[in-house]
Amino acid sequence: MKAIRFHECGDPGVLRREDADRPEPVSSTPCRRIPRRGERKKWDMADTASINARTIAEFRANRGQVGAGFAGAPLLLLHTVGARSGTPRINPMMYLPDRARYLVFASKAGSDRNPDWYHNLLAHPEARIEVGEQTLAVHAEELHGPERDGFFAEQARRYPGFAAYQHRTDRIIPVIALTPTGGSDAPAVCDPLK
Repeated sequence: MKAIRFHECGDPGVLRREDADRPEPVSSTPCRRIPRRGERKKWDMADTASINARTIAEFRANRGQVGAGFAGAPLLLLHTVGARSGTPRINPMMYLPDRARYLVFASKAGSDRNPDWYHNLLAHPEARIEVGEQTLAVHAEELHGPERDGFFAEQARRYPGFAAYQHRTDRIIPVIALTPTGGSDAPAVCDPLK
């Protein structure tokens, strides 16, 4: 039986299958091997910052809609304050609507570490989000136990990439509820899949 490797080529998310006994492909597009489970992926922070900046600009230019890997998915921009630096930060992320809350998942694509925004919310739970054309003040609270497990299972059902992220790491991926603090004036959270 031949071992099979997968490579990322060109645009993020494009995978090409290569048989292990064949030589590495020669291409003008650089390829890199996808880490296997248990292997740590080295994050290039410059790439992440660039992707986030493009996603944020596209989100704002198109009233909360973006293409590529986020096309059709519910997306928000989370505004936090750095836990150690005190510097304002903005992160685009998918959410799961739950009545009057927005649920976000600290997956960091299956990394063994929680994303920085998670630590920022623990230190400063009062935050803001942009959803569509609205900006809302929110309070962040981490979910635990069966409540967390049920919402994570629903997100993984809707978007199987989240199940893959959990499979890649030994940590339990945190689920954070972002609840608008605008009182009864806060808009209802709409589920785009219903």
